Amino acid sequence: MKENAKYGIEKTKYLLDTDVLINHLSKKRDTLNKLSEKENISISLSVLNKFELFRGIDDIKDKDTADDVIRYFDVYPVSELIADRASELAKLKNIPAGPVDILIAATCIENNLILVTENIKHFKNIPGLVIYKE
Repeated sequence: MKENAKYGIEKTKYLLDTDVLINHLSKKRDTLNKLSEKENISISLSVLNKFELFRGIDDIKDKDTADDVIRYFDVYPVSELIADRASELAKLKNIPAGPVDILIAATCIENNLILVTENIKHFKNIPGLVIYKE
């Protein structure tokens, strides 16, 4: 948890879902820029965002552009604690999210992050997950 040591103010922490990155890079929708205008925040990624993003990129120029954007964010790994939480979430019957989305949600829950996504239907029934609303 990052804090502003000088003022003792805790930052609001967000984690981006891959769809937000894709829409930013393709200039379709820019939730990322809107979020970036807020004060006292930190925005992060999951290592799984990199996997989802790069598996869909074939062009080297597009990969370089994505790399340029990603390097500005802290990237959370999938820890044993996150894997354990995800395995419990995956057992729930009313969650339409696939394994990668469940791991991203577990990353948010375990690290007290707010998920920024445009695929709310994938995440809406996950207990303990806070989803950013514009």
